[in-house]
Amino acid sequence: MNDFTLNGDSGDFLKIAFNKVEGYPDTPGYFGGYDIESAVEIKSASFTVKSTMYSSTGEVCDFYSQLLKANDLLAGSVYLRNYEDNLDVEIKYDVNGHASVLGNFSKWGQLLKFAFSTDQTYIQSTLQQLKFIVDKYGGAKGVKSPR
Repeated sequence: MNDFTLNGDSGDFLKIAFNKVEGYPDTPGYFGGYDIESAVEIKSASFTVKSTMYSSTGEVCDFYSQLLKANDLLAGSVYLRNYEDNLDVEIKYDVNGHASVLGNFSKWGQLLKFAFSTDQTYIQSTLQQLKFIVDKYGGAKGVKSPR
């Protein structure tokens, strides 16, 4: 499983699926972890995006660490950004375990600003998916090749 989904209320979601992971397991990339080409899909209200973007497993690992901490506290803000600045997402927790997802996705001069609501029950599933990715690819330094 090389993907994760952040589900929201009313069927809204952000999904990132790894199409290609460069250098795994021997050669970590410049941006931490391994460079990834990903399919990104966003649904917010009646708007949808299906596109590709480049990121790194290190960025995903950072997002996982932030989200795990904020979800334990049920407080704070979490950020997911990729090194090409196509995707910029903020998850803001409120006092009741609910969270607002606010973001931008841009490509080739087009921009989608999106927002949806989620809560800790949806985020638990996302954390399980992210943990699998972090365990497989390691953090910013990647993993050693099993030999």
